[in-house]
Amino acid sequence: MTYRQATCPPELLGRVTAVTRLLPMGSVPLGGFAGGACAEWLGTRPTLWLCAGILLASPLPALLSPIRTWRDFPVR
Repeated sequence: MTYRQATCPPELLGRVTAVTRLLPMGSVPLGGFAGGACAEWLGTRPTLWLCAGILLASPLPALLSPIRTWRDFPVR
Protein backbone atom coordinates (compact mmCIF):
# COMPACT_ATOMS: atom_id res chain seq x y z
CA MET A 1 0.00 0.00 0.00
CA THR A 2 2.87 2.36 0.72
CA TYR A 3 4.33 1.79 -2.73
CA ARG A 4 0.94 2.47 -4.30
CA GLN A 5 0.59 5.71 -2.34
CA ALA A 6 4.11 6.81 -3.26
CA THR A 7 3.77 6.16 -7.00
CA CYS A 8 0.14 7.07 -7.65
CA PRO A 9 -0.75 10.69 -8.35
CA PRO A 10 -2.85 12.10 -5.48
CA GLU A 11 -5.82 12.87 -7.72
CA LEU A 12 -6.03 9.19 -8.79
CA LEU A 13 -5.37 7.56 -5.42
CA GLY A 14 -9.06 7.09 -4.60
CA ARG A 15 -9.75 5.38 -7.91
CA VAL A 16 -6.69 3.16 -7.64
CA THR A 17 -7.66 2.12 -4.12
CA ALA A 18 -11.23 1.37 -5.22
CA VAL A 19 -10.01 -0.85 -8.06
CA THR A 20 -7.53 -2.71 -5.85
CA ARG A 21 -10.37 -3.46 -3.42
CA LEU A 22 -12.89 -4.32 -6.12
CA LEU A 23 -10.77 -6.94 -7.87
CA PRO A 24 -10.29 -9.32 -4.91
CA MET A 25 -13.81 -8.80 -3.53
CA GLY A 26 -15.40 -8.99 -6.97
CA SER A 27 -13.82 -12.36 -7.66
CA VAL A 28 -15.46 -14.02 -4.63
CA PRO A 29 -18.78 -14.74 -6.43
CA LEU A 30 -16.87 -16.13 -9.40
CA GLY A 31 -14.90 -18.45 -7.12
CA GLY A 32 -18.08 -19.60 -5.46
CA PHE A 33 -19.63 -20.37 -8.81
CA ALA A 34 -16.51 -22.20 -9.99
CA GLY A 35 -16.33 -24.22 -6.76
CA GLY A 36 -19.97 -25.20 -7.03
CA ALA A 37 -19.58 -26.18 -10.66
CA CYS A 38 -16.48 -28.28 -9.89
CA ALA A 39 -18.25 -29.97 -6.97
CA GLU A 40 -21.18 -30.79 -9.23
CA TRP A 41 -18.92 -32.08 -12.01
CA LEU A 42 -16.11 -33.81 -10.04
CA GLY A 43 -17.71 -34.44 -6.65
CA THR A 44 -17.08 -32.85 -3.29
CA ARG A 45 -13.92 -34.67 -2.22
CA PRO A 46 -11.97 -34.18 -5.50
CA THR A 47 -13.00 -30.52 -5.53
CA LEU A 48 -11.61 -30.05 -2.03
CA TRP A 49 -8.34 -31.71 -3.10
CA LEU A 50 -8.23 -29.45 -6.14
CA CYS A 51 -8.74 -26.38 -3.93
CA ALA A 52 -5.99 -27.58 -1.58
CA GLY A 53 -3.60 -27.97 -4.52
CA ILE A 54 -4.43 -24.52 -5.85
CA LEU A 55 -3.90 -22.97 -2.42
CA LEU A 56 -0.54 -24.71 -2.03
CA ALA A 57 0.56 -23.53 -5.50
CA SER A 58 -0.65 -19.94 -5.07
CA PRO A 59 2.61 -18.54 -3.58
CA LEU A 60 4.69 -19.85 -6.50
CA PRO A 61 4.24 -16.82 -8.80
CA ALA A 62 5.39 -14.50 -6.02
CA LEU A 63 8.33 -16.74 -5.10
CA LEU A 64 9.48 -17.04 -8.71
CA SER A 65 9.01 -13.35 -9.51
CA PRO A 66 11.99 -11.02 -9.86
CA ILE A 67 10.13 -8.46 -7.74
CA ARG A 68 10.96 -10.58 -4.68
CA THR A 69 14.63 -9.61 -4.94
CA TRP A 70 14.08 -5.86 -5.44
CA ARG A 71 15.54 -3.73 -2.69
CA ASP A 72 14.59 -0.31 -4.08
CA PHE A 73 11.28 0.26 -5.78
CA PRO A 74 11.21 2.83 -8.58
CA VAL A 75 9.46 6.04 -7.54
CA ARG A 76 8.19 8.53 -10.08
